[in-house]
Amino acid sequence: MPGPWDKLQQKIVDTHCHIHHYPEPLHVAKEIQKAGIKVHCVTVKPSEFQNCQELFQNFENIISCLGLFPLNVKEEFKNLGFFLEELKKTSYVGEIGLDYSVTNEDELKLQREVFSTIVKECSNQGGKILSIHSRRSAEDVLKAIGCNFNGTAIMHWFSGEEKLVKGAPENVFFSINTAMIKSRQGKKILRALRPQQVLTETDGPYVQINEQPALPSNIINVVNALSCLWDKNLEDTMEILSGNYLRATSR
Repeated sequence: MPGPWDKLQQKIVDTHCHIHHYPEPLHVAKEIQKAGIKVHCVTVKPSEFQNCQELFQNFENIISCLGLFPLNVKEEFKNLGFFLEELKKTSYVGEIGLDYSVTNEDELKLQREVFSTIVKECSNQGGKILSIHSRRSAEDVLKAIGCNFNGTAIMHWFSGEEKLVKGAPENVFFSINTAMIKSRQGKKILRALRPQQVLTETDGPYVQINEQPALPSNIINVVNALSCLWDKNLEDTMEILSGNYLRATSR
């Protein structure tokens, strides 16, 4: 018989994880399936999306997401047409976005062009769930999404200003990972967020816990932190997060 912890763990959703980038992705996938955790496997280029669909085809808890990472636009711009064709086949998109750690103006212009094209096509098709990267570019990302986006935007590892959180439309969510609950800026974001805006993620294997890649099961650390912040028990906190995910994916 599953215990209370097992039932709680089965409600966990990791909305941003690069499962295929772990040293042993199939081992991680089997552990995810065994635990009953749902995971969005985000990708950084369209060919990765196809590879992940094949690699994880027998894992019903793993959803492969169609991605085009902003730092890859120079190399992947030629595949934008292919991306848009693949977009017709899935509701799950990510990792996409903008990254202003780049200083080359031509590359930044290309990033904005690609991101704008993807967002507009997602909105035209409707019902897409986007996981979005916004390093040093949160304001422009949220402007590109706008107030009339026909779908759901999930701001991954958000580090923008708190005022942007407070002004976000109801179809914009913020996914929280274990690194965010420890960092100064992450804690500021957490305090600014309404509980109804929050989802969870790992960004594994790039987030580390005790010098080891974070795993979807580590999201319980985030749930613990949120329960303390919201002054609720774990079960009630998980119910809020589960309700948020249901709203995020049923538009």
